[in-house]
Amino acid sequence: MADRMMRTFCSDINASTINPWMQIPSFYGPTDVRYIVKNNNSETGTPPGTSVIFTTSVWIHVSPSRLFNFLRHESSRKKV
Repeated sequence: MADRMMRTFCSDINASTINPWMQIPSFYGPTDVRYIVKNNNSETGTPPGTSVIFTTSVWIHVSPSRLFNFLRHESSRKKV
């Protein structure tokens, strides 16, 4: 189940031509928010339904390795 959830998550957020991300018009500029609507009617083992997925990006002024190490350790993820 975890494998299927991970595959579904990765396919949903993937930026290929089969995922037509649309921009929310009121969020132009530095807060670029995009969304996609996915309908599941035929995937085996999952209930039919509709998902709405939102995404945005933030710039964090730290090195990639420092950010990775921060997110990797469960005890540090709760910090504000």
